[in-house]
Amino acid sequence: MKFSSYSLSLAALACLMIPSISAQAESMISSGTSQFAHKTASHALPTLFSEQSTSLEELLNSGYEIRSSANSETGSSLILFRPALPEHRASWIRCELIGDNNGNVVLRSSHNVTSDCRNLN
Repeated sequence: MKFSSYSLSLAALACLMIPSISAQAESMISSGTSQFAHKTASHALPTLFSEQSTSLEELLNSGYEIRSSANSETGSSLILFRPALPEHRASWIRCELIGDNNGNVVLRSSHNVTSDCRNLN
């Protein structure tokens, strides 16, 4: 099979672009930074982000539902919601699943996963 220099150049260009495409995809998955607002937005307001002393497992067992999630090689971020009931108001919590050794092992290969959950309201 014969390849033209043009098709070889396109193949070489595609190989060069793959790492940048992968890096862009990883940055889009990041759950630690906003993709929608600048870090120093003039209209930014303080927002509750207090520690939640309950594990993700306990939150799910107590009636919270997973409303959204974002995953990457190193972890997973989940937004939980619990509807209002007579004994408590509606509540939103953000949880991070962290792999073995405080995230030093990718989540999908971990066996001792922990969670770090934060109150959003």
